Amino acid sequence: MKTSASCSSVLQRIHNQRLRDDRLEDMERIIKEWGCLLVYFLVLMMFQCPNRIYNAWKGPFPMNLEQFQNHLEMNYNSFGYKSFFSFRWLSFQPEYIQIEFGKNVTDSSAFTSFQYTYRQAVYGRVTYTYNRIIEPTIAGRYKRLYLKFVSYERSQYQIRHPYQFQSFSINTLQCIVQQLGILPIEFLDWHDTSMYIKKIADIYNPSSQILNMTVISKCGIVIGYLDKPKNEQFFPGYPYAYHYFNDDVRLFDASCPYTPYISYVLVGFFIYFVLKKSIRTVQFFMNPVSPSQPIQHPRIVEELRKSNIISLENLHNLLLNTTYMNNHHNRLFIVHDKYLVMLMINLEENSPEVLREFYNNLPFMIIPMDDITSVKKDCIVLHNDEYIYFPSFKNSYYSKIADWLHERLMSLNDEYRYKYVRFLAGF
Repeated sequence: MKTSASCSSVLQRIHNQRLRDDRLEDMERIIKEWGCLLVYFLVLMMFQCPNRIYNAWKGPFPMNLEQFQNHLEMNYNSFGYKSFFSFRWLSFQPEYIQIEFGKNVTDSSAFTSFQYTYRQAVYGRVTYTYNRIIEPTIAGRYKRLYLKFVSYERSQYQIRHPYQFQSFSINTLQCIVQQLGILPIEFLDWHDTSMYIKKIADIYNPSSQILNMTVISKCGIVIGYLDKPKNEQFFPGYPYAYHYFNDDVRLFDASCPYTPYISYVLVGFFIYFVLKKSIRTVQFFMNPVSPSQPIQHPRIVEELRKSNIISLENLHNLLLNTTYMNNHHNRLFIVHDKYLVMLMINLEENSPEVLREFYNNLPFMIIPMDDITSVKKDCIVLHNDEYIYFPSFKNSYYSKIADWLHERLMSLNDEYRYKYVRFLAGF
């Protein structure tokens, strides 16, 4: 055999090609996964999940009436109610707000206030009330603004909002002190408001019900977030009538704490996947592909052992020293007159496409000649009815491979010759 390549070298090339393909596949998978994470991130931004978590951590954001009016114009005027086309989801915006409306800005009359009643209008339990803000208070396009409060019939009526009393104006603090009956207004010194802020907090912290029932509506201090009215029936103060809010109505929900559970879960999953993919990406770039010793196929190891061939190097030397009579175009070799070595691949092959065919297939086979029952035009038949097909040849003489092998088996193997003679005799 005249070749500079060996069995071990072709196994090495197959192994290295497999490493390169695996690394390329890993790279494509990493790019695809990061692309999916990018889409996931954009969806989170479109649905304001990071912004809601930001508001839950940093809010509520204090606003006076003028600041709240500007907030409405900036966020709900050009494209409607928080439309995706406004692209404001690309930035962090105040959503959880503490508003200082001022005194007597809510209209609590029976004809402008609505109630959401559970199950029935007459016998049901009132769960929420909707008080309308007096129209001149909110200028601009959205004049109809309703404050949503939880009903006193529910236990959540004692909800405690995180008021930042230090951000209120002196007028609002005076209103709160007056409503709570701390001291008559005329006896209070307003040069130092910290004392009164502390007194208000001392009353509100242990029992929020007093402030919720009296102070909020009278002094116009509300904590919550803007919301779109849902398709629900709202009943005014008189019975047997219901009302649907129109699209031009905005609700300021002050009925529950601002806790965006779904946003926490979705962003938590996103952070988990980012950390997981980051670790895999770092490992990928920290471990560049490098040639390593090939892992031999178990069948190759077993065939070497059964053939009493010590190693691949020993097999290569045997092939190099094979006589001309026992070598068929450097693809079929007869070793020790007992074993047929069939190369399924050219030992000098470098084509990635060809090398890939042998990721799971054997590049060469060692077949005991005693196991061969017959030789057909395109394959060898073993005694256990196993068919082993000849390797393909690029030239026209490939069809002579069966004739050559049959001739050598008839000359060297008594068992094969005996079986063939019996076959001819019709036994």
